[in-house]
Amino acid sequence: MRLLFLPENHVLPLARLLAARYRFWGPAAKGGAFVFEEIADVSRLRLDYSTTLLPPKQAFLPPREILARIDIETHECRSPARPGKPIALFGVHPCDLHGLAHLDLAMGEPPADAPYWRARKDAFIVGLACVQRCMPESFCDSVESHRAGGPFDWMFTPVAGGYVVELRGEAGEREASESGLFEVAGESWKKNYDETRDRIEKTFSGRRLNLASLSSDLERSFQDGWWEKLADRCFSCGACTAVCPTCVCFDVQDEIAEGCRMAERCRSWDSCLIRNFAEVAGGENFRKLRSERLRHRMMRQGAYLAGRFGLPVFCVGCGRCPHACLGKISPLEAFEHSRKFPIRRYAQRLVEHIKNGVTRHE
Repeated sequence: MRLLFLPENHVLPLARLLAARYRFWGPAAKGGAFVFEEIADVSRLRLDYSTTLLPPKQAFLPPREILARIDIETHECRSPARPGKPIALFGVHPCDLHGLAHLDLAMGEPPADAPYWRARKDAFIVGLACVQRCMPESFCDSVESHRAGGPFDWMFTPVAGGYVVELRGEAGEREASESGLFEVAGESWKKNYDETRDRIEKTFSGRRLNLASLSSDLERSFQDGWWEKLADRCFSCGACTAVCPTCVCFDVQDEIAEGCRMAERCRSWDSCLIRNFAEVAGGENFRKLRSERLRHRMMRQGAYLAGRFGLPVFCVGCGRCPHACLGKISPLEAFEHSRKFPIRRYAQRLVEHIKNGVTRHE
């Protein structure tokens, strides 16, 4: 690990250099909130942002994208024009870095998703350490995603007067060297960096999930009637999946465009919370009930995808879904409840034994 120092007044010049080489994406203020979007004017960059409405995954997996265009008369298939420059993501919080790492695993599973990797190829990613919680609903410390991880070329940690920057990989070294804007991090800056990292650990020293048993805890609670009670607060609106950094489900549809001369094959984000998501030909629906759909989402985030890719948990604890949810349903609530399920089941059995006049339990 090599550390450099970037003075505060060098941030915008550095962003301009990257914007000349890349399609520059970063956090910006918009409509009273913050959004991750492609920025033409880097003066709009806001590194003091809390969290963004949508995660930065939309740079590589847009909410809607055209996969192909077909001429209806000639049947000629054309791929849409691709931008010549790779993408630079600037100012990505640690939870979203972990989210991108998880997304890479899912979209890289054979057969790898070609449109995603065309956008993801040669991307330059700049992380930004969080020194405080983004919002009350965040639980990144519970799933241990508050620390720098995932794919990044530079990792910015704010200190007095600027940022201590951790460099990783050839691209990170090259861009830092060619910019001429970085300084060697002296002992005083390294001390500030260590103090900031210690302060971050204290700030995010809250409750921790038992990640080693999370998957099995969820699986044991699969038949728990509590899921039906939780679903009473669910509107099946799909807001939680729309803001999730790690949800990968999408739908593909053919649409008529340009005065019925062209057909477009489009894909758009989909949601397992929507009622017809698991509906198949003949009208059969494998998850007809809200409780089944809600449980499925929590199982995917805490067990299914984590087990498939060898991770302790797939959720990154960003807090966007409980913030967007009308019923304020949080994965943390489900994860912690599943942990208590064996104890609660034992207590229920004990009560049943006592009611039946049994004084000795198994």
